[in-house]
Amino acid sequence: MRVKHKGGLDAYTKASAEGLYGKLALSKHCYVAPTQAAFIPDGTQYMCGCHAIRHLLPLGNIKDRSMFDSIRAGINTALNEVPNEDYCTGCALATLYINQAVEAKLLEKISELLNGSKM
Repeated sequence: MRVKHKGGLDAYTKASAEGLYGKLALSKHCYVAPTQAAFIPDGTQYMCGCHAIRHLLPLGNIKDRSMFDSIRAGINTALNEVPNEDYCTGCALATLYINQAVEAKLLEKISELLNGSKM
């Protein structure tokens, strides 16, 4: 209930039945992905960590480079691609709430700065 959705209960129920929990709640940007990384046993790296319901975007393999280089490469290549309806629609609602909360705080701060500069 804390996540703001672009649609009513019927739309959310339909999206959820399709496994697209976040389809109606994606923010303009993802603020969680830059702090996350996931590596599976074969060394494959994914952008999102434990928040992701599914991992669809492999970013490389830890065997091919250092941990630091892997995370840096993932951040540099992937942040321009999120959120994206092709793979972020299955994002956990907790992550969507974090993204929406950060976005609201940023907008609040920007408004304060803009209103303060007019005085």
